[in-house]
Amino acid sequence: MRRINTYVLLTSAIGLTAFFGVLHGSLTDRWGSQEDTQRIADRLRDFPAELGSWTMAETLDLSPTVQEMLQCRGFINRQYVHQVSGQAVSVFVVLGPTGPISVHTPDVCYSSVQYRVLGSRQAVTIQDAGGGRTEFWAATLESTRMDKSLLRVHYAWSSDGRWTAPENPRFSCAGLPYLLKIQVAASLPAGSDPAQNDPGEDFLEDFIPVFIQHVFASTES
Repeated sequence: MRRINTYVLLTSAIGLTAFFGVLHGSLTDRWGSQEDTQRIADRLRDFPAELGSWTMAETLDLSPTVQEMLQCRGFINRQYVHQVSGQAVSVFVVLGPTGPISVHTPDVCYSSVQYRVLGSRQAVTIQDAGGGRTEFWAATLESTRMDKSLLRVHYAWSSDGRWTAPENPRFSCAGLPYLLKIQVAASLPAGSDPAQNDPGEDFLEDFIPVFIQHVFASTES
């Protein structure tokens, strides 16, 4: 089974751009209750290892430096592999105050670590396994190495489990008690057409309904 590991790139990108979030500290003091944020953080930590046909292959921590820069209260940082195709995706979900979380975008961070952005980001709609429709931003990047491999990244923000892709999340999300950011990355061979082969979209179809149910379902019996 072919394993495609984008973790090093993902973690490097997080580290390179996290400091931009501290420039917007005025947006970081509108937190909800400690109970709410702790509940979400606990559920992120215990997120399922099985999602439809996807199985968790690896999980990584975040360095204390990155966690401090993002003012991270909880996160998912994992690789999942499709049980049939062997395709792999890296998923990073982070919980924190609006300022640092809203300015962390892959079109900036990945272009700093041996990738260049191809064209403009695109708004894509994911129809998930539960029948819902969710809009994400999608960016395609090309490696500056000889292999010219591609990196397809989907990203969005949320405060209630329903992901959105605003034009300017810094302003659209201002005033929220906390913010979640998701970033899903998948490596593709050079010359690939993401419209025909996009593991990230396939993964999100299974991920989205599980995320809402696991992280935001009521704790009441």
